[in-house]
Amino acid sequence: MESKKDFYKITLGAFDFVLPNRYKAKELIGFGSFGAVIEAYDEIKKRSVAIKKIQNLVDAVDLKKVIREIIILKYLKHDNIITLYDVIFIRK
Repeated sequence: MESKKDFYKITLGAFDFVLPNRYKAKELIGFGSFGAVIEAYDEIKKRSVAIKKIQNLVDAVDLKKVIREIIILKYLKHDNIITLYDVIFIRK
């Protein structure tokens, strides 16, 4: 289990991100009703990644939509669609 020292906090645009140290945040690349997406670099795997922060979930319907997106991305493999590498849950 990771400890708090394995993470760092960064603000990009109007959004606060708490990221594992392995990811170096670069820039905010988009946002919507459920949160924001940033570009980052994975220092361990040596690759650029997109990190999506989910927030503003109001009810169970919103949560189901997010879970559905995660499940679809897990199994979807296509050159034009981003690959899901990991899901990180951070408790407040």
